[in-house]
Amino acid sequence: MPVALVAVLGVGLGLAFIWRQLSERKLSAHRIESLAVLPLHNLSHDAEQEYFSDGMTDELVTELAKVSTLRVISHTSVERYKGTKRTLRDIAGELGVDAVVEGTIMRSGDRVRITAQLIDARSDKHLWAESYERDLGRTQGRSYEGTVVDLIRLQSEVARSITDEIAESLKPDPNAHLNNQRGVTPEAYDLYLRGLYFSGRLSAENSQKAFGYFNQAIEKDRSFAPAYAGLAESYGWAAGLYFLPPQVALQKAEVAATKALELDPNSGMAHHAMAWVKYARYWDFPGAEREFQRAIELNRNSVTAHVWYGMYLAQRQRTAESWSEMQRAKQLDPFSSIVNSLAMTPLLTSHQYDRLIEEASLGLKTDPNDGVLNWFLSSAYEQKGDLADAIDQQEKQAIAFGENAQRAKKEFAVVRREFSVQGERAYWLSRQKSLAATAWTDPFDIAVVEARLGNNDAMFASLDKAYQQRSAALLYWEQTQPAFDRFRTNPRFQDFIRHAGLVQ
Repeated sequence: MPVALVAVLGVGLGLAFIWRQLSERKLSAHRIESLAVLPLHNLSHDAEQEYFSDGMTDELVTELAKVSTLRVISHTSVERYKGTKRTLRDIAGELGVDAVVEGTIMRSGDRVRITAQLIDARSDKHLWAESYERDLGRTQGRSYEGTVVDLIRLQSEVARSITDEIAESLKPDPNAHLNNQRGVTPEAYDLYLRGLYFSGRLSAENSQKAFGYFNQAIEKDRSFAPAYAGLAESYGWAAGLYFLPPQVALQKAEVAATKALELDPNSGMAHHAMAWVKYARYWDFPGAEREFQRAIELNRNSVTAHVWYGMYLAQRQRTAESWSEMQRAKQLDPFSSIVNSLAMTPLLTSHQYDRLIEEASLGLKTDPNDGVLNWFLSSAYEQKGDLADAIDQQEKQAIAFGENAQRAKKEFAVVRREFSVQGERAYWLSRQKSLAATAWTDPFDIAVVEARLGNNDAMFASLDKAYQQRSAALLYWEQTQPAFDRFRTNPRFQDFIRHAGLVQ
């Protein structure tokens, strides 16, 4: 069905309009250097089409974000304004941008209509330059309506027009690759949009849906690089958030990223997915670093690239560099819960526990069930040695992760009683018992408990097992986990670190 291709054309034309206007702003004293694309309003009033309008918004953001000199707010942070009655000036103020793109999308059968307008949020002035006229439908003012006969040639033409338009005004990198996709079958593109919709809503269930749609898109068009890249990134998130066993997810991410880069060497998404594979699967630190830097070179507005690179840097004890990456990610996606949560990684790895506790506690007031924030807060209390608060937080975390509240209350009441009588050792014995009762436990977590209990041989045995299993937790946290601090000058521990390849 040609409707998906029409949508791509609509985005391309909209981009061309926007960039022509941005180009003409060069004579203005107030340049547009930051932009937010509000969710395209779905005029079809069909809930089943929300993936389509959201996907097209996301695609527009992605294309605009490839210009390094323009800061483009992530779709995740603008999604909260869907259907809002807030003024554009208020929205722009909250997001810290100069201009806003808003529009509508209507899909009916094999036809789609997209409207868009560019507004200077500082003056509320509606800006527009000119429209592109094409034989593939008709253009009128600020809208495109029609069906597609031949998109492949036009996409290339519009992409080059966009590059030419912005070159003088925004001074982008000459190596920027805007909208360099060749043609794609309509069915594949439609399935790809569905994959994007679910991949942007991080959960174990939504990840499975995203895998399915990206794989279906690949089945429809095996040369469509963005579907492979989307699949690779989704598996990367699944590995990092433990939606799947990390090594299983990383193997699948590698296959998809490799194919995406074979088809499109300039896919920033594929490069940051490959970076995480080289880091977390192969423990190849130089290779991961090169891939992260290439991904950011290709798309300086990629939130995921900045967050993942920031995590890598924090876990390699490069705190200042990590903080810089995390701040950039938060500027691009200020209201994303996962971004704001993972941005706390350098606080944990640099042992800034009080600040982490303050920020995580504030975040949990907004979303008490945020699993990542609950984990960070629990870890901060535990590593700081504030075990009474750690017990309280672990009870909340258990409930947030789905455990029955009454059952959790009963279990943690026992832990509190034992802790009040026996102190720290009782806490770690309780953790040991809890880990033993879990169906699958990362040996690294067991090693931490054994270190705290002073069971040195058992600790080394668990560390060896963690290495044999290529434990992600061992890679991520060994260098900054305070439980091992008293062992760091121990020759046996140093030999293990060298053998495991954890020394850069």
